[in-house]
Amino acid sequence: MQATRPRTWLIPLLSAGALAGLLTLGAWGIIRHTRPRDPMYQGRPLRTWVLELRLGDLSRRRQAEQAIRSLGPAAVPTLIRSVSRNDPLLKRGLLALRPSLPQATWRWLCGLVAPYDASYERMCGAQGVDLLGPQAEAAVPALAWLLRQPRVGTAETWLAAGALADIGPAGIPPLIAALRDGNLDTQRVACAALAQAGSRAAPAAGLLVATLDAPDTGLQAQASTALGRIGAPALPALFDRILTVPGPTPLRLIQALANVGASSHEALQALLAGLRHPKDQVRVAAVRAVALTPPLVLPSVRAVIQATADPDPAVRRAAVEALGDMAGRTPLATNAVPALRTRLQDPESAIRQAAATVLAKLARPPAPRPPAPTP
Repeated sequence: MQATRPRTWLIPLLSAGALAGLLTLGAWGIIRHTRPRDPMYQGRPLRTWVLELRLGDLSRRRQAEQAIRSLGPAAVPTLIRSVSRNDPLLKRGLLALRPSLPQATWRWLCGLVAPYDASYERMCGAQGVDLLGPQAEAAVPALAWLLRQPRVGTAETWLAAGALADIGPAGIPPLIAALRDGNLDTQRVACAALAQAGSRAAPAAGLLVATLDAPDTGLQAQASTALGRIGAPALPALFDRILTVPGPTPLRLIQALANVGASSHEALQALLAGLRHPKDQVRVAAVRAVALTPPLVLPSVRAVIQATADPDPAVRRAAVEALGDMAGRTPLATNAVPALRTRLQDPESAIRQAAATVLAKLARPPAPRPPAPTP
């Protein structure tokens, strides 16, 4: 009987396998010892606290918030790692197979791949950054990355944008870049976050003014709201845009001016100063905007009354018509009667007619209020 020849190829194969195993263990040991360690809070690593920020248990959420606030800047590296966590490689393929998989198989595969864990951790990380605000400025690149990702869910995008808004000036450039994005959803998120940032978003004023011309009316309204939250620093960009629009100023620009004027006393004073702008087109728009700006206070009414004597007939007519709009909204409009009577002698027939109409409106007694219901 012939002796079995030894398989000479088996020994090198086993040796290569053993070497690969040793290298893998060595690499894992290096990674384990060089990977940044989470700071501890009350005997638990920070990452475990971060993952509790969105739990249904309010008490545990509050404890997690306290943990992050207590650690302050020391928590930022962990939060950045959470915000930057990538989805598992098999997630896309697994989600594509979901409609054809039995429920039991789907649950088993979800337990194996955990396709939603990374998304959950990114949301928790962004929420944690938001808690620290300016202390988490180092997280801006990670949040900007999250805002740009096409695969993230709506909640992740909103949380990332909100955290950028609360960080301060350093968080505004990524929001401006997102507003330039062609994706409507991303632009809406960016607009809302810039409104949240308020006056800190002043560098975005020019782009927000350009967004007022967007085809989507909802995005226009969000941009107008954001300009109002920015306040007085947004007025120069609005005035510049008015000067480039041919013909009458569109109502969306007038409403944006009114939103700015309503944001604060300082913003209203800046808007009223627009009635003295050297360009007639800006003065007309400012007069119309003041008439729309709530609340109608005495300085606003006085400024519009003064505009009825403007050297430009377009401004005078706009001021008279604005007083007509004010007449039904505030008794202060009666202060305009002497100025309106003067306009009855205006060289422009349209202004004379407008003044007569407003005077007649002011002369009518107010409509009686309905009686209060009896209890």
